[in-house]
Amino acid sequence: MKYKFLKIWDFFRWDLPRFFKNIWRFRKELTHFGGWDWHHTLSILKKSLQIQERSMSKNSNEVSETLNLKLYYMRRSIYLIDCILEEKFREMAETKLGTKTIFKEFKFETIEGSDSKMLVWEDETDEEREINEKIFYEAAKIEKEVWSELFDILKGDVYPIDIYTKFNDKSYEEFTNGRGLNTWWY
Repeated sequence: MKYKFLKIWDFFRWDLPRFFKNIWRFRKELTHFGGWDWHHTLSILKKSLQIQERSMSKNSNEVSETLNLKLYYMRRSIYLIDCILEEKFREMAETKLGTKTIFKEFKFETIEGSDSKMLVWEDETDEEREINEKIFYEAAKIEKEVWSELFDILKGDVYPIDIYTKFNDKSYEEFTNGRGLNTWWY
């Protein structure tokens, strides 16, 4: 009976207020959330990392050397998620290559024998098409690199089994590199 009372007390004292606090924190992400798209999942991850980064930078009593590494990789992950969510890859490719994407107006021509259908074509030279292809190819490479870096950061390099085997005789500060979602706690 006492156990059930404590569970009910914990629910009303801790769980319910935390629930409403989280609804408020994630209100924008929850409003736009849809289970059909990865975009929403990343936006919730980004918000979670922002909350955790803010909390750790204010409240953590961890040694500054390891804390700063963790905060750096949290901020880097947030930046990479921003790049993905805002699809900045074309702009990044343009900056890297030093050229701009050439946009042309589409021209429409009526298809013979039909009044309603239109044929869409671009008036683009071979040189302009080649420049655009280079930019879009570079943007695709950058996108792959960004996704890869994000998941390398989140995955990390040190796992609990390593702490008990490989790094058994070393202090935490000696082997941690700040990467790995499973080590971002305080």
